[in-house]
Amino acid sequence: MRFFLYAGLVFVLLISFQNTTYAQPINSLDEIGISINLSPELPQSNQEVTATVSSSNENVRTATIVWLLDDEVRQQKAGDVNFKFTTGDVGSSQQLRVLIKTATGAVFTKSIAITPVKATLFWEGDTYVPPFYEGRPLYSSGSSIRAEVLAEFRNSEGEAYSDSELIYTWSKNGTVLGSLSGIGANTLLTAGPKFFGDYILSVEITTPDGLQRAQSAARVTTQTPQVVLYEKNPLTGVQYHSAITNKPFFAESSQIEVQAIPYFMNVRNENDENLLYSWAINGIEVFGSQITPSVLTIQLSGDADVTTPVSVAIDHRIDLLQTAQSTFNIVFERSARNSLFGL
Repeated sequence: MRFFLYAGLVFVLLISFQNTTYAQPINSLDEIGISINLSPELPQSNQEVTATVSSSNENVRTATIVWLLDDEVRQQKAGDVNFKFTTGDVGSSQQLRVLIKTATGAVFTKSIAITPVKATLFWEGDTYVPPFYEGRPLYSSGSSIRAEVLAEFRNSEGEAYSDSELIYTWSKNGTVLGSLSGIGANTLLTAGPKFFGDYILSVEITTPDGLQRAQSAARVTTQTPQVVLYEKNPLTGVQYHSAITNKPFFAESSQIEVQAIPYFMNVRNENDENLLYSWAINGIEVFGSQITPSVLTIQLSGDADVTTPVSVAIDHRIDLLQTAQSTFNIVFERSARNSLFGL
């Protein structure tokens, strides 16, 4: 009998208090101080969300709490202030309601509408990587950051908003980038962290009517540039599939070309005029071509087996913190020659 009486109370409250926080006996909203908080605060589509009810004036942890999702009772327990649920697809709408009966007999109800959206932030450093590199360019000190957010919002008719209709507000560590924000501003080019630091890059997207919002954020970190060495074959070009490592590299002929590729530097290509190459063979400075300083040709003569270290250092002429070095041992077998010169 108690179950049917309580079910009847829930039904009456759902009919009577659709849009406001109310109670039996009557209390004003300020006196009640009940709120529902979501984590994450702005749920995206098909995401698990935790709702928490709290009150500044009532001890809800001693109350009987009923959670309803789209008018269906989903959880009912004394003092259970948390409720987990999964949002629907983009553009769908869910009504989350909580009913609270306190130890004093007062009954309150609070509801919120949830319309999930989808927003994903992508970023990369405005730095150089070679062709066919599968990763993203990373940020190094002195370069810039490129970012783009892909957002999916739908109106009440189920129609998708275009990028040019949405309002984008970009921030670094919570500071709004006003000049880079606005209607249709779904892409961004901005300075990266200073020196070897990091920051949180975030964007908030809002529909024109302000009824739907989404957020996405990422931590931008500073990486150290790298230089990777490859053999350059006269017929097939740079052997990007097989980098020269710190293990001994066995030359297949008496002449070999070594290609140095800078990763994550603020340049357009490996022979950019802002790059300074310093090559050395067995500790002696040698030079690459003036046109292609990133390539070193190694030629030797003689019949003895030869193992010798080859090194390269790359420095950015403007962004002084962008430097990289690499060393490897090249092995010429008995048919190779024994004196080395960089041509």
